[in-house]
Amino acid sequence: EQTADSNAFVSITFPGFAGVITGVSERGIGVSEKVWMTYDKRSLQPGSYQGEADIFVLRDILQKAKNRADAEEMVQAANRTWAIFIGIGDYETNVLDIVGYKQDSAVVYTDVTMPTVTGQPYIDSIVYVDKHPQPSGEGPTGTLPTALTDFYGNISLETSKSITQYHKTGDLHIASYDFADKTMNFAVGRINHEGEYQPTGGSDSSVWKAYNRPYL
Repeated sequence: EQTADSNAFVSITFPGFAGVITGVSERGIGVSEKVWMTYDKRSLQPGSYQGEADIFVLRDILQKAKNRADAEEMVQAANRTWAIFIGIGDYETNVLDIVGYKQDSAVVYTDVTMPTVTGQPYIDSIVYVDKHPQPSGEGPTGTLPTALTDFYGNISLETSKSITQYHKTGDLHIASYDFADKTMNFAVGRINHEGEYQPTGGSDSSVWKAYNRPYL
């Protein structure tokens, strides 16, 4: 609900879940996240439970930020806890940044600077991080930069479905934002009673993952 000091927003969530991991506000600020693990030590980076949980920082962005720059100032000022990558874009600039967010710092990365973290190629006007611990074990010829390069100049809500399917990312849920068109698409995964992303007794363990499911 919009009030004088807060934005209306929508998020992909779970029953009883008050925080945010994926969503967009009425001001067109879209957020997404992935855990920030490192390749040399495949575990969480140093963090603390003393502070504001990541999911509530993301909610604050949607609820309170006026634009992308405002959102980035908020994460830099937050009492941070655990390490994640946050994608932040907005309608106002039609630009996406990735914030390397962890307890001791919150660094804003662009298409030019993100390769220093990922070890993957620079792609003009595209900032990205793949699903793996970083620097990515897939290296410069990984599935994500390959797909982004293949669709370069034609990346849209529709083609992003093929990109995420090729990279096989987005198991539980997945969302795409078109900041120029002010549109959001999303899909939600499904599991059977054994917690598998397939019908019981099936042979394809990814058929019900979000990236393979219909988008709304």
